Amino acid sequence: MKAEIFRNEFLQAIVPAGWKWFLGIDAEGNATPKKVHIFKDAKSEMDIFQKAGITICYYEDARQYVLMKCLYDDVQDIESFKLGNYCWIGYTCKSFGYPYIMLETSEETDRILVMILTENGQNKISFSDSDVQEIMKSIVAGKREGEYS
Repeated sequence: MKAEIFRNEFLQAIVPAGWKWFLGIDAEGNATPKKVHIFKDAKSEMDIFQKAGITICYYEDARQYVLMKCLYDDVQDIESFKLGNYCWIGYTCKSFGYPYIMLETSEETDRILVMILTENGQNKISFSDSDVQEIMKSIVAGKREGEYS
């Protein structure tokens, strides 16, 4: 099994071997190309409720999105850092008891939000895992040229 590249008009990212991608849904419950779930050891879309993984969301206009720390518990800011094609800002938190790393690009135009669910039952991933790093480094918004284009 080898890695593949998820690519559409809004996002691209590498999907390592052993991981699977699924489109996310919008506020009306419809599949949207602006959100992709990449989950480790997933076989079907229902596995996003049982496995650990990464959700990447694309916003064409940064003003459409506001980081909502107030919705989460145990929020701890993360120092900004450069990885792959972007400088990232964010925090760790818990949502309904599940641990997340929430990251977003700090650009004024396109905005990418990355939600890393690090633990879901017995399924765990870490930001330092090589496959998680590979996904993060490969993320590209829209029509931009990136490492994996």
